[in-house]
Amino acid sequence: MYTVIRTFNGETKTLKASNSHLDKSFLEFVDAEMLAKQLNNNARPGYQWTVRTNDTE
Repeated sequence: MYTVIRTFNGETKTLKASNSHLDKSFLEFVDAEMLAKQLNNNARPGYQWTVRTNDTE
């Protein structure tokens, strides 16, 4: 599983699912990467989103 995160001033934030307090997660890396790239098109420098692998085992 993968999540989309960003770190700014030492604080890491995880992208949340729409209308939810739960983290948005992806089964496929490519899906998470595609959303991160879309978010980064509108993000200021220093606020870039990246993909994090969640170890669930």
